[in-house]
Amino acid sequence: MGQRSQTFVVAKVVPYGETKAYYRCVAAWHHQWCYGILPLLAARRFLTLLEQRENAEIVLDELRRLQGQYGRQESQDTPRIPRVPCSYISFLIGSAWNVDINDPFSPYFHRSSFQGSLLPANMLSGGGDNNEGITVIDVTNPSKPAYCFVKLEESRILSAAQYAREYYANTGDNEPENLIRDAIDALDGIDTVTLDMLAEAWPAEYEAPGTSEPPIVEDSSSCSTPESPVPSLFDLALGAAVEQGLATGDTSGLESVIWMPEKGSMIKAALLKQNPFPDTGLSLLAQVIAQESRSEHEVDLRNFSVNTDQLLSVLSDASITIRTLNLSGNANITGDTIRKVLTARPTLVCLVLLNTSVHDKELKELIITEPKLFYHMQDLIHPFLLNQAESDANEASSYPNAFSFISYTRWDDGIPVASLPFLNPPKIVQGLTDALISYATMPKFSISSPSMCYFFPRVAFSSAVRPVTREWSKRHVSTFPQESLGALEGEGWCFALKMCESKYSQYEEFYGFLKIRSLHDAAAGEDYADDPESSASQRVARSVLRSASEERNTAHASEESHTDAPLSTSIHSTIYDLEDFLEVMISEGRPAPTAAAVGRLRRVLKLMKSRRGVRLMEEMDVAPFIEETQRTASELAAFKKLISSRNTCR
Repeated sequence: MGQRSQTFVVAKVVPYGETKAYYRCVAAWHHQWCYGILPLLAARRFLTLLEQRENAEIVLDELRRLQGQYGRQESQDTPRIPRVPCSYISFLIGSAWNVDINDPFSPYFHRSSFQGSLLPANMLSGGGDNNEGITVIDVTNPSKPAYCFVKLEESRILSAAQYAREYYANTGDNEPENLIRDAIDALDGIDTVTLDMLAEAWPAEYEAPGTSEPPIVEDSSSCSTPESPVPSLFDLALGAAVEQGLATGDTSGLESVIWMPEKGSMIKAALLKQNPFPDTGLSLLAQVIAQESRSEHEVDLRNFSVNTDQLLSVLSDASITIRTLNLSGNANITGDTIRKVLTARPTLVCLVLLNTSVHDKELKELIITEPKLFYHMQDLIHPFLLNQAESDANEASSYPNAFSFISYTRWDDGIPVASLPFLNPPKIVQGLTDALISYATMPKFSISSPSMCYFFPRVAFSSAVRPVTREWSKRHVSTFPQESLGALEGEGWCFALKMCESKYSQYEEFYGFLKIRSLHDAAAGEDYADDPESSASQRVARSVLRSASEERNTAHASEESHTDAPLSTSIHSTIYDLEDFLEVMISEGRPAPTAAAVGRLRRVLKLMKSRRGVRLMEEMDVAPFIEETQRTASELAAFKKLISSRNTCR
């Protein structure tokens, strides 16, 4: 049942053992109901995400890591590409195809899970269960993508207009026709994927006509570095002056030039060429940073070869506010560098570490052993925190949970979960607003409820904190939240949400910020009375110490014998409302969200209460919520294991 469609992302990739790049699929996605103008709207949402400079940088880094690693699709004696080689690109596709909350009063959700929608990148383009054709998007250069739709039975390439008109004739000037035209026009001016490109990506399915050439793929670096005009004599002399100053150790005469329009960027370009970076250039680089960070408080040191001591030196001016620091492309950056930078700059909110020497293991260890370093951190852009495509809620997570959004709806085929590595109040308040606003605006028992899109919370919490002028559709997808139920066993915090999505099985809806500890921890010597988190919000927070009865233990005994997920029989938890949760966060030294952001979330919670009756969680709700969620997760894990074993036997 459905109107099934698949989406494939292709890019130029150098195969293993070769030097020439060929098109190949790097991400594939299944959608159960995608037809008419829906693929057009989804493609436009994806392309809008690609247009964001920060997203494009991560996409290019994922493609960089594929170069020279895997054989072509038809090759049998070279390394095979993983099922999900580009986790971040896959997440962008899923986000664009299954979710749209740009207008919270007219949202779009498709019922699905992330894992259930992923397809292997090495599959044939016609290898999926398909009714409505496929979408193909070329991301080799994110600043100049290409797209097409393909009717598989004819291998016929279609433009946006051609695909839409397969479903809808031009019926004149009316509202439905205007929606169709808007969807078509939104893709106007985007290059088209050609048959040659399809034949290169899937040579077993498509035959190149040999009469057309694929669009010329520009240097991918052009998406982040604008073309420079022909330099003037002054500019040429400026470059020579930088080289001379570095050689003699006297750059004082250049420091005043940095503040002249466009000259600072030219001096920076000259400094970028230095490898290794000389100490004589530190004063000049510090002035470049001071000039660069004046307005946006961002410092871009991509591909600079500064070492740790040099980096600390140029960041040492405490009068300069730096919120975002990009150190990508620097082989000198290590875990120790991160520790020292965050110690020197504790209020950094975004640190970009693509293509560095920082290994996953040392980054994970730093997050675990020194969590206070990250109290202000909203986004740490590193492959370790972006590679979540194969995670599962019932398996060990790649990083410890700091904050989770966990929703339970009594549907048996998914649990909406999103878990973050950092507990940052501004990011959490925005994520909760994005995740909850549709519950406040949509009718109860809606078929297209956000609860039905099981990975929607991961989409909601993936956005960097946006200024009020930046639309959700143009967000920086800075985080790929994992799925973890660790918060229900005492790992970090969680926002618990129970929603009723069926009129045939109605129950009370509630929410609450939870800090949970098991009685095992209490018996081991934890003194909850001295817990600073509890005392900070003692005024309103409700504490509960609940032990399950022997009858409940007996009832669950048979289930525990064949499931891996523990059922919480003894729980010590503290329930917080919004104000008290934020009070605890601020008392710990974490940054406060803006009053406007808190006000937006408060209004959403009030609307949920007035329109749906969603109340604050009570003591009696905690243990059942945990047990029901864990039981469902265990049943889902068992079902997935069964399906996997059946597929293996075929």
